[in-house]
Amino acid sequence: MTNQIFNPIRKLIAEKKLGDALHMLKSMLASNQIYSLTDEVETIENDYQLMLNYFAQGFEDPQRKPLFDRLLRKTMRCVNNGELAFQIKNWSVFGYAKSRGDKVRANKEMVRKNLENFMSDLAINELMSQTGENQEQRIHEEHHEFIISVFDAIWTGGQWGNDDSEFYSQLILSPTIHIHDALMLVSAIQLSLHNFFDPRKWLTMVEVYAKAADERLRQRALVGWAVAQIPDTNLYPEVADKLKALSFDEHTHRQLTGLQMQMYFCINAENDHEEIQREIMPNLIKNNGFNITRFGITEKEDDPMQDILNPHAEEEAMEEMEKNFQKMMDMQKAGSDIYFGGFAQMKRFGFFQTLANWFCPFYIQHPGIKASADKLKNSKFMQNLFEHGPFCDSDKYSFALAMKSVIDRIPENMREMMDSQEALGPTLSEEEKRTPAYIRRMYLQDLYRFHKLFSDRKAFRDPFDSERDGRKAEELFLGNGAFAGLLRDEDVTALAQFLMKRKRFMAMQRLLEVHANPANAQHSLLRAWASYHLMNDDEARQLFTDVLEQQPQMDSARNGLAKVLMRMGRADEAAIQYLTLVENKPGNKLYRLNLAICLIQQENYAEALQHAFQLGYEHPDDSNVKRVLAWCLIHSDKKEQAIKEYETLTDRNDAVKDDFLNAGYCLWINGRLPAAISSFRKYISMCERNKGKELLRKEWDKEAAFLASHGIDDYQRNMLLDVL
Repeated sequence: MTNQIFNPIRKLIAEKKLGDALHMLKSMLASNQIYSLTDEVETIENDYQLMLNYFAQGFEDPQRKPLFDRLLRKTMRCVNNGELAFQIKNWSVFGYAKSRGDKVRANKEMVRKNLENFMSDLAINELMSQTGENQEQRIHEEHHEFIISVFDAIWTGGQWGNDDSEFYSQLILSPTIHIHDALMLVSAIQLSLHNFFDPRKWLTMVEVYAKAADERLRQRALVGWAVAQIPDTNLYPEVADKLKALSFDEHTHRQLTGLQMQMYFCINAENDHEEIQREIMPNLIKNNGFNITRFGITEKEDDPMQDILNPHAEEEAMEEMEKNFQKMMDMQKAGSDIYFGGFAQMKRFGFFQTLANWFCPFYIQHPGIKASADKLKNSKFMQNLFEHGPFCDSDKYSFALAMKSVIDRIPENMREMMDSQEALGPTLSEEEKRTPAYIRRMYLQDLYRFHKLFSDRKAFRDPFDSERDGRKAEELFLGNGAFAGLLRDEDVTALAQFLMKRKRFMAMQRLLEVHANPANAQHSLLRAWASYHLMNDDEARQLFTDVLEQQPQMDSARNGLAKVLMRMGRADEAAIQYLTLVENKPGNKLYRLNLAICLIQQENYAEALQHAFQLGYEHPDDSNVKRVLAWCLIHSDKKEQAIKEYETLTDRNDAVKDDFLNAGYCLWINGRLPAAISSFRKYISMCERNKGKELLRKEWDKEAAFLASHGIDDYQRNMLLDVL
């Protein structure tokens, strides 16, 4: 988002530097020709000057601090309204929406009556339809224009007063307006909160979340208040109080944790799409029974020779297609947004140029898809799409709009197939679709598509954005200190493990900084692993040590300590930890393998070889075991055995370039120079282009002492490089 120019003033307010903040605010407003706030800012400035005069005269005033805080809040209100005015002047999407919203902004009573009349108009029309006077589509068209104006009025409106908050809280929760309208109002408030925090709008979202009877409304409100950028709650004590009240609700704990995880699934949508395109779709397309051409979709002709040459081909192809399709469905069940990539190109319809349409619940009477609905009215496709399709609302609109242009070119038998529910693929039961997690996931997918695909998306803060100030943690809304104390210990553990599995270590660290319980050893262990993966070795070592002092038998902490000590070059200390781990769990391969590596780094090859032999006996086919064993054999003057191990390693499909490097060493010191040259050339070929010789020289320099001990000095190394 580009509206960052007022952030320095927000920083001054957070630091309670009110005089500097007012000075900068006046300058900013003047330079951008924003005059609507001049009187309000001057009033704040006059009140502050009066306060300073009394302060300078030494008068004691018990109300001084509360008054100072109120002036800070009023200044922040002006900052947010000023930046909104700046956005309206500089972004057409803001300016157009404001002009549209101005028609209804000042008349709340008109808004309430219009939304309530829509329900009564539909009811009356349904009664009149029996006499042939059905005007349902006209009613929907007129109402859609109105709700868009209300939507635009809310998200481009300034900071709310108490009357605004009370009005919209009651309106959204009222049973006298349509649920779709209530959902749109919630999304409009949320969109406003994305850019500029407003305590009264935020409290409205919490009010709706707490009292909504409809789960769709409740989940939209949850997303709205959770992903808002809550500033320092010292400035907004009413927000702090509300968060404290929410901390006693276990249901909210679970929902926030689930919401945070679901946001990461959305963030990974593009990677999931690449995986589907790379690994799944080629097989699905290869095994389907249709050709897609510029003239439409046609069935493939059967190959008459196929039954003779491979009578089981059709069955095998079906099994392969089912396997790939099942893999895609498993991704969806796990939470992946598998449809994002497929529908991303279908957001170019004029329908999606209207911002409000991105947040509109799917309904067949939407004026923007009337042509599609008319064209498909003789099939059950639209009804199945709405009732059973496993798509978010945005994708349902895309699907409906796209079908209008291709329906005439689809073969008749396929059109008949589309009338069945099975045409949409695996669908969820009605019970599953009513769950909070499913409802929330569908809305998040709508939200994600808006922030990634809307033409003017850069005008808005993106709650999914993972890059902010060089830190990959912006998407972690629970990393906001305002949420401290809002999660249970088990929720923190589950979310930290979730982030660790997905290698989101900065987010994991931030989560634990805010929510970790110091008395919880599991939290301390997870903090240590986060530090380890972020290469903060000193911090990780201390954290692992602290955990072991509390729980000496926690092997995962001892393993972490040993790993970080190895990376710090303290192999002797790491070996002590691994020796304890091996004694505790003698059958653990990795512990013994790492112990052997520590001993090698200490040049204790005899003891390392004992462990390597035992591992080789227990795991004869493990390549990593063979690598350690072979290296120990070289340094134990068991050269022929070492050569055999390296021959086995380099013949395997999982051979890595270092296997050829080490095999070259082994052959070279055994006097088998031609074979060594061949091995080194293979190493060079596996390196990045044109960098193989440079890397090889560096590796030889590292092993200079070892090579020299076998009579290979620097001039021989240089000559061999020239040969290569």
